[in-house]
Amino acid sequence: MRRCEWVLDTWVLRVAADVSDDLALDALALLREILEHHSIALDAEGHIWREYQRNIAPKSHVEKWWALMVSRGRTVRCSGKLDRRPEEHLLESLKFHNDDLPFVGVACKTKSRLLVAEESDYTDQVAQYLKLELGVQVLGIRDALNIVRDP
Repeated sequence: MRRCEWVLDTWVLRVAADVSDDLALDALALLREILEHHSIALDAEGHIWREYQRNIAPKSHVEKWWALMVSRGRTVRCSGKLDRRPEEHLLESLKFHNDDLPFVGVACKTKSRLLVAEESDYTDQVAQYLKLELGVQVLGIRDALNIVRDP
């Protein structure tokens, strides 16, 4: 697979750090594949960076992964701002959470347009809107892992 710019909802990092979560090993495998072959896209405004910093547990595998991503230059930045029309539709019509807008904003500006998230804000209706209107594909951890492992 070509090198992609991935957008990871903070939920992915929390899952990777939670040994009691059935998806933890898959999440760690996804993070490892991204570290080796891809990059992470962040918003230029710094919302995602700050969210990651608040949610990455000290001395965890996720903290080590994040330090390596940064030190190897595996992060890219672009604006996390959405145009007014899709932002209003997401917030008002689909009841999308305001804190998740930067993730969507960044995802629609990357070449890959891949967003990994499974939390409740990303309903089927939201995922369908993001795909049809913004070209953003919302993936769960296992689906994302299958994509990063596809040669």
